[in-house]
Amino acid sequence: MIRKKTLFSACILILCSIACSKTEVSQADYDERGPSTATEQQTDTLQIPFAGNAYITQAPTNSAVLITSNGLANWNNAQAVASVYFHVSKKGKLNLGLHAKVSSGSSQAKITIARVSGQNAQLDTVNLQGSNYQNYALKSYEVLDTGFYKVDIQGLTKTSSYFGDVSQLLLSGTASTGKVTYVNNSEFYYYGRRGASTHFHYTLPANKKALYFYNEVYVAPGNDVIGSYFMANGFTGGYLGMQVNSASERRILFSIWSPYKTDDPASIPLEDQIILLRKGTGVTTGTFGNEGSGGQSYLIFPWVAGNTYQFLNKGEPDGNGNTIYTAWFKPSTETQWKLIASWKRPKTDIYLEGVHSFLENFNPNQGYITRVGQYKNQFVYTTDQQWQEVTQARFTSDNTYRNGQRRDVKGGVNASNSFELKIDGFFDDYNVPNTNYSRTANGLQPQIDFSLLP
Repeated sequence: MIRKKTLFSACILILCSIACSKTEVSQADYDERGPSTATEQQTDTLQIPFAGNAYITQAPTNSAVLITSNGLANWNNAQAVASVYFHVSKKGKLNLGLHAKVSSGSSQAKITIARVSGQNAQLDTVNLQGSNYQNYALKSYEVLDTGFYKVDIQGLTKTSSYFGDVSQLLLSGTASTGKVTYVNNSEFYYYGRRGASTHFHYTLPANKKALYFYNEVYVAPGNDVIGSYFMANGFTGGYLGMQVNSASERRILFSIWSPYKTDDPASIPLEDQIILLRKGTGVTTGTFGNEGSGGQSYLIFPWVAGNTYQFLNKGEPDGNGNTIYTAWFKPSTETQWKLIASWKRPKTDIYLEGVHSFLENFNPNQGYITRVGQYKNQFVYTTDQQWQEVTQARFTSDNTYRNGQRRDVKGGVNASNSFELKIDGFFDDYNVPNTNYSRTANGLQPQIDFSLLP
């Protein structure tokens, strides 16, 4: 599989992409149409595949228009808008074109190119005809500023059932001779449309053993986009956080990997299985598989953007070669913690290690929408019964970023003294991962009576 990485960073992404996406668009659904059948283009023209770079950004309810591994398909509705995104690093002329076909009849579509931020829009129309893929030239566009651009396509008229199929946006000219960033590897089409994930790896107190980790998450209104996972309390072996699974469902998710490496939970030997010890009221538990396997627990909970939520997890060896991992959650306005679950992980004899947070989009149809997560007031409670504030973290991103497929990632410390992660939406104020950040200690130690935790 293309998303190779160290075991630690792999754990961050693999479990999330499996556990989080079960109610969303799967890789299999996305690839159902097979490889592209488009003919080769001339080598001096950049070919930006819709399969990895386009989204249906406007469509009526229950529209059949979609992006597949061939590109724009089922294009039968004049209200639908498909948008393809790319980043240019050089100013100058940009010659545009489409690689498209119409199975029968003919059609006309309007084309708009603009900065993603909205400036310098230019309109064109194109007439499509012919059942074989061919190139259609569009107007040239003058790139006045470097950054992210998008090209919108919307049908105007058609003589048959469909406006056509579009597989590629074509770019040439001076502006295309600089570095142009887009998803150019077919093995990244699915993950490229999801966008790169971002993480904070927290620096824990030296020479201490972390028994509990406390974190708070705040999502500003408008950032609770479908497919978002605001993972608060990650650690070696599992993680805990909140997600937006659909327009009507949100979850608090807590999952633990088995130490046995397999994609099939049914094949895990008995001695390597994750054992559920207890769970909270209303919590659903089970197993997960496909890329690693283990135990999963979640609480369907209608968390609201604009509120702060608190997360607490514990990792403690049981003295018999296992570690017990337990997770709690609550809104900051409430006093009673909610138990999510307690799991026993075999062949593990550690306290909390590898503590981290991340922000991920697990829905490939939503990767054009920006979302921001704020992670604040981190503390660990050590085995010598002391709360210690955590103020340093390293900002990183995943293989999608490292392979140059997406660059719209950002991490840092905001004006509210919170660690902040931002992904997706093709924003221009991105910054470079593998950077260390520090926030100011605030001394707001959690007031938790551990004996009263459910």
